[in-house]
Amino acid sequence: MSIEANNAPNLHLDGQPAGAVAPAMIVKQLIVIPIYWGSWWLPESGGAYNWLDVNGALTRVLTGRYMDGLNQYGIGRGAMPTPYVYPIDPPPQGFSDYNHQSMFELAIDGGHVPGPWDYDLATQQPFYSLIVKPGIEHLSGTTPDINTGAYHYGFSYDDGSRTWSGQACWVKGDTTLGGTVGRWVHELAEAYTEGKGEISDLCQGQPSVLVDGVMVPQYWSAGANSCWPAADPVVTRSPILREKLNRSQILG
Repeated sequence: MSIEANNAPNLHLDGQPAGAVAPAMIVKQLIVIPIYWGSWWLPESGGAYNWLDVNGALTRVLTGRYMDGLNQYGIGRGAMPTPYVYPIDPPPQGFSDYNHQSMFELAIDGGHVPGPWDYDLATQQPFYSLIVKPGIEHLSGTTPDINTGAYHYGFSYDDGSRTWSGQACWVKGDTTLGGTVGRWVHELAEAYTEGKGEISDLCQGQPSVLVDGVMVPQYWSAGANSCWPAADPVVTRSPILREKLNRSQILG
């Protein structure tokens, strides 16, 4: 069941009903590390949107209340380092599993993005993300997979002396900014909810909601026993207040 803004239960910031006693756990800051693949993402390319637009929207999600419901799964509000835009376009026939693994290694090995050990892994959780320019499909063998817009998976990185294991994802750029952001948010919400199921998939039949000014997909909150979060409340002004504002704007 979707929680609507006008009848949402009283929730803690972690998405659990007020009065619930949550088990003690470490809540880690999610560090989303973006790698944009293709010159299309550069502002000077003149696309419908660019990496700055995507990063701006995702930063609002990462630093806002959308993340608070993930506290119950050990994930908290996050941050993003400066992204890397790889200006060489992906193969027009599509990208393979080998391709996106190689892109992550290229970006980390080349110092274009932080490596996992650049973070305090006791309190921070890296999430490497490859955002591919629109129009390029992921290959399942040699066949383009036109039905999957994004996918998260277990990712390991070895620097020659140690191995880090975590999560990464690839996202196929959509024709719209909202489509790309929605695909990416869907994956980051469920990437580190091991043992809890695909919490974004459980709410895939629900409409996206406006949270902190960004349209986002809902995910399953075990604490609230429903899809979460609720949409931003609708703020209305009285006619008198609107009239005063309009007059002050004219007189000012």
